[in-house]
Amino acid sequence: AVNEDGNLIICEEYYEQNKRVSEVAEHLRKNARFYIDPASAMRNMTKDGQLYSLYNEYQDNGISATPGENDVEAGINRVAEYFKSGKIKIFKTCKILIDTIPMCIYDEKRTEDIADFDGDDPIDCLRYFTRAAKRYLTGEIGNLNHQIAVNNIIQSYQNNQDATKFYRQMEVLEKG
Repeated sequence: AVNEDGNLIICEEYYEQNKRVSEVAEHLRKNARFYIDPASAMRNMTKDGQLYSLYNEYQDNGISATPGENDVEAGINRVAEYFKSGKIKIFKTCKILIDTIPMCIYDEKRTEDIADFDGDDPIDCLRYFTRAAKRYLTGEIGNLNHQIAVNNIIQSYQNNQDATKFYRQMEVLEKG
C-alpha cells in the first residue's frame, strides 16, 4: 500500500515455489493489483498444440497481472531511495522479504546491479512495487493510455515472439 504521505507499507507477502498458477490463483485474485516479471509473456510452453506463456496462464485463471517495470538499475535505485528516506515500512509479518534484503550485495561485474542469488524473487517484487508506487504517486498509474500501450506490446510479442523487440518496447515505455 501507499499512504497519503508517500510511504510504502508492506504488510503482507505471499511466496510459493513449485506451484501451478491454478494452485495459487484463489489467493492472487484477492489482491487488488498483481505485478509479474515481464519475461512471463514469453511463449515458452505449449497448451493444446499452441505456444503459450505464463502470462496467458494467469489470465486463464482470472488473474489480471501487470508486467513489472524491469529496469533493474532504476528499480534498485528506487528501492535504495525509499530506504534512505525512511519511506518504506515493512511489517514483521513479511519474514521472507526481511530475510532476503540482507542477501543483496552489488554484483562485482555489473556494479549497477545486485548479484543474482537463489531466492531473489522477493527483491524483484520489491523493485516492481517501488517503481509502481512512484508512478502511482506521480499520477501515471491509472492512465488508461499507458495500460493500453503495455497490453499492445504484450499482444505484439505474443503474436511475433520477438523477445528483443518486446524488451526494447517495454524499455522505451518505461522511460517515457
